[in-house]
Amino acid sequence: MKPLAILLTIVCLGLMAACGGGPAAVAEKPDPMDDQPIAAPKAVLVVHGMSCPLCATNLRKKLLEVPGVKDATSDLNTGDVTIVFADGPHPSKRQLREAVGKSGFSLKGFKLERIEEAK
Repeated sequence: MKPLAILLTIVCLGLMAACGGGPAAVAEKPDPMDDQPIAAPKAVLVVHGMSCPLCATNLRKKLLEVPGVKDATSDLNTGDVTIVFADGPHPSKRQLREAVGKSGFSLKGFKLERIEEAK
């Protein structure tokens, strides 16, 4: 293998390991209302372990697979992911939590926009 290819492989592996590294986050405790559709027009997910653009892209892809999610935008500095819901039925907190987990990250919490603020 050429030295450049070896170096790129090492860098990529290091970036992938860094995204999930660090102490485990304390995930938000499930609530009995987690299966109810979210009423707010958008939500902010507080995600632990997302630290590179590849991580954000992978998480975005998983979130866009959730029915009712129109868009997902990540802020790598804060770990916040802003979710905009499509018209029609919105997803539940449980659906969003599962999508985050399938991406390899931990969901620390939700910040929901109040309906009055969205107008």
